[in-house]
Amino acid sequence: MGSTAKRIEWLDSCKGFAIMVVVVGHIADGYLSAEFFQDYQSILQDTYNVIYSFHMPLFFTLSGYIFYRAYCVNREQKKQKFKLSIMNNIYIYII
Repeated sequence: MGSTAKRIEWLDSCKGFAIMVVVVGHIADGYLSAEFFQDYQSILQDTYNVIYSFHMPLFFTLSGYIFYRAYCVNREQKKQKFKLSIMNNIYIYII
């Protein structure tokens, strides 16, 4: 059997935080678009602006780190895994 990878708790926490922040951002955007809660429009707009100023860079940073851990650490051992992953993605896109 293959080795079992140990979970990285801080990384899981960051991913969970990023997901929750995106959900809150979408909720704020929905309320702003629907013009609900007129008394709280400025708070909703500020919340939306703050979240959308950092949530995509956070996802890109986390994704880059996960890619690095998955494919660049112990590079020789993971070269075949990377090639298989690329071929699987090409296959999916072709279908």
